[in-house]
Amino acid sequence: IAETTPLTHNSDGSLRIGAATSCSRIYNDAGIKQRFPALVDSASVIGSVQVQSRASLGGNLCNSGPAGDSIPTLIALGAVCEITGPGGSRTVPVEQFCTGPGRNVLQNGELLVALSFPAPAAKSGAAFQRFIPRNEMDIAVVNAAANVTLSADGQTFQSARIAIGAVALTLTGTTAGIFAIALIAAFALGRSLCSISHKDVLAKTVDKGRRASVS
Repeated sequence: IAETTPLTHNSDGSLRIGAATSCSRIYNDAGIKQRFPALVDSASVIGSVQVQSRASLGGNLCNSGPAGDSIPTLIALGAVCEITGPGGSRTVPVEQFCTGPGRNVLQNGELLVALSFPAPAAKSGAAFQRFIPRNEMDIAVVNAAANVTLSADGQTFQSARIAIGAVALTLTGTTAGIFAIALIAAFALGRSLCSISHKDVLAKTVDKGRRASVS
C-alpha cells in the first residue's frame, strides 16, 4: 500500500514516516541519522537485520507490547499517529495510542497510515537505550528514550520528554523529577541504562502503568 510507505522530510523540518516503512530504510536514511538519531537507535534493535528489512515502526506500535522498542522513542519525539478508516481520518498522539498490553485505540476497519514528527528544537537531542539479558534480539527488561532541549548557551535544561517502557501495564504519567534528571544525566554521559538500578526505576515510576512519561 503506497500510502503507508513514504519517508518525507518536510521543508519546515518535520518528518513523516509511513506506518509500513521498513526499519532498515529508516536507519539508513541520512536525514534521520542527522536530525532524528533516536529513531535510528530504536529501528536498529527491532528484531534481526533480516527482520528489519520488513519490520516497521507502525507495526511495532500496533503490536502495542509493553516492551516495544520503538514506542518510548515515538513518545519522546512527540510523534502523532495518522489513522484512517470507514469513519474518516483522525490523529492521535502516540502516548495515547496504546491502551494496554496488545491493545490500542484502533477501531474495526481502521488503519494506522503514518507517523508524523515535529521538527527538532534548536539545542535539542534525543536518544534511546534498553537493558536486555543478551546483546541483541531479546525483549527489553526496561527501555527508555529521552528528548532534551538546552538553553541557548547550552548550560541548562529547558525541557525534557522521557518515556520508559516495560515497567508496568498501562499508559500513565509520572512526576518522577529526580529519576528524570538522573536518566537525562545518564544519557548525557553516554552511560548504559543498565547502570541504573531496576529498584530505582520501579521506585520512581508508578505501580500501575505500562509507560511513564515526563514532559
